[in-house]
Amino acid sequence: MYVQHNGVAMGAPLAPVIADIFMAHLETTLMDQLKQSG
Repeated sequence: MYVQHNGVAMGAPLAPVIADIFMAHLETTLMDQLKQSG
């Protein structure tokens, strides 16, 4: 049996929205780190 400990269930109505927010945050964070490192 599968037990989900965190995250959003697949097929949940909010899943795409949360994924978009997470990816935007990740991209912003990584771009800032790349700009600082040269």
